[in-house]
Amino acid sequence: MLNIRDYLEDIHHILSVQSPAQFKMFIYRYMPNDPRAQYLLSLDRNELKLYMNRLKKQMLPWIEESLEIMSDDPLH
Repeated sequence: MLNIRDYLEDIHHILSVQSPAQFKMFIYRYMPNDPRAQYLLSLDRNELKLYMNRLKKQMLPWIEESLEIMSDDPLH
């Protein structure tokens, strides 16, 4: 079963440090059967960094907000 907090913490770290190698490991871990994974894994290092940069701009504020909410929630 997916642990949302771990997932968000992992992607937050990866987007913060902009590591293509770590991003690929994230894809293998969390998206093993997702057809989009093959596309992402086919990108070269520079293309992957561009993709991660766009993802960072779009998603990082939401991820940080979600993690903050979870830290205030005793169920998480």
